Amino acid sequence: MSESTFSILITTRNRKRDLSFTLGKIQNLLNRKEVVCIICDDGSTDGTSEFLKKEYPQIQLIQNPESKGLIYSRNRLLGLTKSDFAISLDDDAHFVTNNSLESIREYFENHPNCGLIALRIFWGLGEPKETVSNEKSNQVQGFVGCGHVWRMKAWRDIPNYPAWFVFMEKKNLRPINYLKRIGKFIIFLKYWFITGWM
Repeated sequence: MSESTFSILITTRNRKRDLSFTLGKIQNLLNRKEVVCIICDDGSTDGTSEFLKKEYPQIQLIQNPESKGLIYSRNRLLGLTKSDFAISLDDDAHFVTNNSLESIREYFENHPNCGLIALRIFWGLGEPKETVSNEKSNQVQGFVGCGHVWRMKAWRDIPNYPAWFVFMEKKNLRPINYLKRIGKFIIFLKYWFITGWM
């Protein structure tokens, strides 16, 4: 097992306010010894990097001098990850349930053929009334970029999203065909994940 069990990976570009809100919401996770956080500032001009260096010196910051895009940035982050599991978040997304890391670890341990967990998403400005679903986890055909978790052993078999990859593209299933090649399962967990706007 690696030094840290979980890496929280966030890409951002000119959304310092959203990122600040998100980091505040996941501070309890960032304080855990088994968690590292890596943020890719994709060419921001709003002071994002300076904010992170001052307010969150414990976060590993990487920067693209000019914007290279989401896929390029996510590939960079995943390439740097040494943890067992990589949680990919958008800069405006955070967990709303307790014990999210324990649930992730437990699911991967109980499902050794699972390579990626597609987290259940709640879209809205406020917190949901219910944060637990009774629905069973199942295999899905796609996943959104704002909330998913890679078993890094599976990621290293790929090892990058191709430049044409688009998260949750409805009309074109190239992403799911790409993931099918590695023979891993994509599933939903029974807990909510939230994206929020300020």
